[in-house]
Amino acid sequence: MSESDETIVLLREIRDLQRAHFEQYRLFTSSAMEQQKKNMAAFEQTQLENARFRERQLLVQDETSKALARGRAMIVVGAIIQGLIVGAIAYLAVLGALRR
Repeated sequence: MSESDETIVLLREIRDLQRAHFEQYRLFTSSAMEQQKKNMAAFEQTQLENARFRERQLLVQDETSKALARGRAMIVVGAIIQGLIVGAIAYLAVLGALRR
């Protein structure tokens, strides 16, 4: 085997190694890109779920504050009605006492 034949064989081996290396690199990068796409989709889904959760929390907060306002109004109305009833009873008691 001549020196040029050995060089050709070595160059072919180098070429084959480079092809194998390039194929491994291509597989690795395509796998990494695919994983990145999956991660991005999962991230976007999480962001969407978080946005929906925040919207629900705001709705609950709004409903709670409205319910508290209604409750306070009912307490005030109840106190006024109780005052009127007590006043009416006191008036009737005084009227009954004055008639005797």
